[in-house]
Amino acid sequence: MLIALLVVSQRNAYGQDRAYASLKGKVFNKETGEVEIGCAVVIAELNLWSVSNQDGVYSIDKIPVGGTYSIKTSSLGFEPLETRISFGAAKEYHLDLSLLRTSFEMEEVVVLAEEKKGLGSSSTIGKEAMEHLQPSSLKDVMQLLPGQISTNPDLSKKAQISIRDIEGDANSSLGTSIIVDGAPISNNADMQTRSTSYSSVDGGGIDVRQITTSNIESIEVIRGIASAEYGDMTSGLVVVKTKAGATPLNAKVSINPNIKSTYLGKGLRLPGNGGALNLDLDYTSSIKSRIKPYEGFKRLSGQLGYSSTFFKLSPLSLNLTAKYYQTIASKKSDPDFISRNEEYRSSEKGLRFTAYGKWNLKKALVTNLDYHFSISSIYQELYSREVISLGYIQPISNARKDTLMEGVYAPSEYFSEMTVDGRPVYIYGKLSAKKVIRKGETINRILYGVDFRSSGNNGKGRIYDEYRPPRLSGGSGTRPRPYTDIPALRQFSAFLSDNLTLFIGETNLMLEAGLRFNNYQPLSLFKSEVDLSMEPRVNLRYEFLNSANNQYFDKFALFGGFGIHSKSPTSVHLYPDLAYFDLNSFNYFAADPNERLLLVTTRVFDTGNPELKPSKSYKYEAGLEAAVKKMTLKLNAYHERLENGFSFVTEAKFSEFYRWTSDDPNIVFNPGSPPVVDLHLPTEIDTFICVFRRPDNSRTFVKRGIEYVVNFGTIKAIRTRLNLSGAYMQTRSYSNKESKSLPLGNGAVQLPWLGVYPKGSGSERVRFNSNLTAVTHIPKLRLVFSTTIQLIWKNSYRVFLGGGQPWDYQRGDQTYLVKAPLALIDKAGNRRDFTREEILTQPYDSYLSKYQEQYFLTQNPPVHYQLNLKVTSEIGKSARFSFFANNLTMHNPKYRSQRTNSVKNLNSKLYFGLELTLTI
Repeated sequence: MLIALLVVSQRNAYGQDRAYASLKGKVFNKETGEVEIGCAVVIAELNLWSVSNQDGVYSIDKIPVGGTYSIKTSSLGFEPLETRISFGAAKEYHLDLSLLRTSFEMEEVVVLAEEKKGLGSSSTIGKEAMEHLQPSSLKDVMQLLPGQISTNPDLSKKAQISIRDIEGDANSSLGTSIIVDGAPISNNADMQTRSTSYSSVDGGGIDVRQITTSNIESIEVIRGIASAEYGDMTSGLVVVKTKAGATPLNAKVSINPNIKSTYLGKGLRLPGNGGALNLDLDYTSSIKSRIKPYEGFKRLSGQLGYSSTFFKLSPLSLNLTAKYYQTIASKKSDPDFISRNEEYRSSEKGLRFTAYGKWNLKKALVTNLDYHFSISSIYQELYSREVISLGYIQPISNARKDTLMEGVYAPSEYFSEMTVDGRPVYIYGKLSAKKVIRKGETINRILYGVDFRSSGNNGKGRIYDEYRPPRLSGGSGTRPRPYTDIPALRQFSAFLSDNLTLFIGETNLMLEAGLRFNNYQPLSLFKSEVDLSMEPRVNLRYEFLNSANNQYFDKFALFGGFGIHSKSPTSVHLYPDLAYFDLNSFNYFAADPNERLLLVTTRVFDTGNPELKPSKSYKYEAGLEAAVKKMTLKLNAYHERLENGFSFVTEAKFSEFYRWTSDDPNIVFNPGSPPVVDLHLPTEIDTFICVFRRPDNSRTFVKRGIEYVVNFGTIKAIRTRLNLSGAYMQTRSYSNKESKSLPLGNGAVQLPWLGVYPKGSGSERVRFNSNLTAVTHIPKLRLVFSTTIQLIWKNSYRVFLGGGQPWDYQRGDQTYLVKAPLALIDKAGNRRDFTREEILTQPYDSYLSKYQEQYFLTQNPPVHYQLNLKVTSEIGKSARFSFFANNLTMHNPKYRSQRTNSVKNLNSKLYFGLELTLTI
């Protein structure tokens, strides 16, 4: 349908002659009167634009006659300017524009996130807001969004962004796309794990500690239904734009109790129309706390950028950036217990090159051609040194296939050193075209294009002494694995959308309808190794009241939408490790080492899941916008359901193997040498249940809630603006498939059956909060300070079980609530389903997970508040000082959980920091 509309629109638009006007003028600095170079002048409705040259002159042609349009002017370091102008005749119009440099002398300064006008739900965060907040990472910036709460800066642990989430679910953060200068930052090929078969796997989103916030010009966070041009995400996206253009030399120092940061940045205008060069350097050092200075994080980053515009009649913009960063996260043994000499260290070095821009072609099928290309090369190293204490004899083998061979004994205690060497390489390219068509009172903005992304890893993988391996359990073992054996991930996508604006009398309707096609691991254009998917997305907004048609509302609009978004499995999910089991077939541990013999049977299993699919999110939104004089309101209800969420589930294989006992008459014992065993005459044939983890689409994650933002306007007498924001949020995560488990019997002996447990177990969180912020701005003093009262009305948590459980269970005088299996699988692979009465009797009670009654109670702390203060002051035109204090009143209510009987602080501790910026 969209393609047909495009063809018809093109015929209507170009099947007849059109009358065009042009616009020309100069851009000036309002304070000095000098012309400004490199300023972007855009007619937003038509996607026509120009950039002021060395004489400050801009020029735009091919403007359809008969319309009134917004002329938006912007430049780095200046306040954006918007002017409306009507083009009633086919002639050249002249318009000079004057920009005011950003400073606190201005009448209005924005230090909060602003809800973006137009379709969907998204927020924009400018440089002034970030400097007022003083974030240490991109995650800190997210607390400006409606529904989020303030937290103290912390770089000692991973910082991952989740949108419309309460606690940071791994699928939610993995489904959040981070886009910097038009290209996504990916961790799809990140394999920095000990093993996917046995240990926990993060599988979450980007660690945004690698991204400095000091050189960011603006951020847009799209919480709702994204345009069809954006893909490989389910939660939302964070669009980051770094500085590009001439700027004074900026030097910044930030200090708080645990984090120290320095920044130096300069934008240099090249002679004539040569463009601009930007250089940014950042160094940040952090410790976990003053009592744990041996746990820390360091970041060094630098970025070199070039930006310019070529050609006068059909301008072509070019932006090139090269970024280097290095991070080190370390954790050592507490010096008070240095005898263990354990250490954990994770480092990462990355080099990223990006080229992007747009070409204002103004052709029949293309108004603008946008291009993006990026390539990233990363070197990751994870080093661990830990003490392994087994307490029992553990066989070790280096076999790579099913076999029976002589093994060695693992020491009862030893140091294990392991290095995980990862070298991901990411390539991304996107080419898109925009066509604007105006016919009467209708404006069509048609977007179509393709993108391609590739994620591979050329690292050496896990490296360690195979006879001093990492931690072992349950007969399971690991093997070194080079990541060069893992295929690269590839994704091809195509998208098409139409953004329609229709003026109906004194009202207007906006409709965006789009479709995205994804091919994951493509074998050909329409054939895939993993999956093909189609993602329809629709956003609608109707403004039926405004100042022109009623006397009460300056604006009243309803909006809504629906969209499907998907996220591809990562390398960790698609190509997990093999599972190795080293089973003790014969163990003769004689006093004389020369007489010892250990025979080990190795079983190897492929843990991959050929049925694994991308996760898929279904989003629904509805809301309203209203404005009455200086007061504005935005209310938005949403419902999101993530299907096929990624997880690692327990899988089991039943494996027969030979066993011998020392009293076997067929074994020959010779003094001074190992026994002689006939490998074809076992004492017995045993069956071992090999339990490992495999990736699966077994999680469902539901988000629903209501977001609100109310701007009460400015109280002129005290120059204070009041803003109220918050959200009612509910998140519910649960398993959508039966799970398996093999409990250990007495003495860690393997039980004879595998338990099968019902689906539906999970957790639910509910939070309702309000942030009332008073922003006081005194232009004469160049001072802004904001006071925020954060109220958390409700913040509940509970866990639940599927299958109608938990059940009551009586044993002696004790009554428990239990999670019970639906069925048991014996070593022959036979499944037996049980009734409730049967499974609650011996000998099956070993398969019951017992809980106290309070474990399933809802944890619901009382209402509590926190007061935060932020101050930013300009000292002349060359210095700026910022200060923040979280929990200024040191209000620290405590709550004892009925579930766990533990006590926790409901608020952040008193925390403060300051920042000094010098502009030269």
